[in-house]
Amino acid sequence: MSPTWPGLLTVKGVHGADDPKYAYGGRNEGTTGDVTANTVTSDMANAADLVEEVYGGMASAEDNTGAVVKNGTAHVVYGGNATTGDAIKNIVTITGGTVTDNIYGGQSRAGAASGNIVDIGAVHIQNGIADKAVVGGYAAVTDHNTIHLRGTEIDGIVLGGAIEDTASPLGMKANPDGKDNTLAIHAAGTKIADFAGVQNLHFYVPEERTAADTIPMLTLTANADKDIRGVKVGIGIAGDHGVLAKGDTSAS
Repeated sequence: MSPTWPGLLTVKGVHGADDPKYAYGGRNEGTTGDVTANTVTSDMANAADLVEEVYGGMASAEDNTGAVVKNGTAHVVYGGNATTGDAIKNIVTITGGTVTDNIYGGQSRAGAASGNIVDIGAVHIQNGIADKAVVGGYAAVTDHNTIHLRGTEIDGIVLGGAIEDTASPLGMKANPDGKDNTLAIHAAGTKIADFAGVQNLHFYVPEERTAADTIPMLTLTANADKDIRGVKVGIGIAGDHGVLAKGDTSAS
């Protein structure tokens, strides 16, 4: 089966009971063949309009596909979903609407899910459903995935790299073999239940933030006493500022 090359799908509305159940930027139904550089955008007219599952691409292997949610509701979102090969460098971008189930940058049932990105703005994800997750990569090999949160509120857990766990209500757990997965916080007021499968925790402090600002950059709503030993923590300030040194309360 030959590859499925660049394609673009934008879903703008639904028709009552005929809500679209699935939206694909690209799909290859063969047992072999790649889906490359396809994008699906869900931009519904109404917040209650529903797409069950949104896929940047679905095929034996995924590369550089993307899923974008701007408005409306989606249950599950995949940047890329690979059946037999790797899910590599796929991107999920959410700037509005909401997602009520899991979000995957990339998922592979038999290969690697690495180099994927999930980027979520100041929206509420999962609306009170705690046993759900935002996942950078889901596979046996999950390396170099990144999750960017920008004032986001997530009721569930964030997993940089995940693997199946049938004993868990979530159906997955942090991949203990994941490498160099990053959680990046870009705005104050970001809230998540917890995070795991993350080797790097980065804070990008907004340029306008001062010592008088008291809203935390990140709040863990289900694990206030988080042990982050072994996690590499980095802090930077957006804009043209000097480098922070130990003991600094601001940068100039």
